Amino acid sequence: MAIAKDILDALKSVILLTDRVTSIGDSVKALARDVRDMNERLIRVEATIDLMTRAAFAIRPAALDATGQSAPPPRLVGPSEGER
Repeated sequence: MAIAKDILDALKSVILLTDRVTSIGDSVKALARDVRDMNERLIRVEATIDLMTRAAFAIRPAALDATGQSAPPPRLVGPSEGER
């Protein structure tokens, strides 16, 4: 009788473990789907930032110096005092 109880307990444990593994597998699949969705969103955000950055540099390429800082406006040079 004790052997039968041990066998039934072992089978019960195996069934519970199988159920848990199946549940965890489903959770992993859902998480993988969420990661793919987030990756696609990140790609779209990166593309948007890239396009906006390129557009900003195309509009005012001389407004920034080599370090990306705002450059001072160009100094206009008029006729010197001796030429007047």
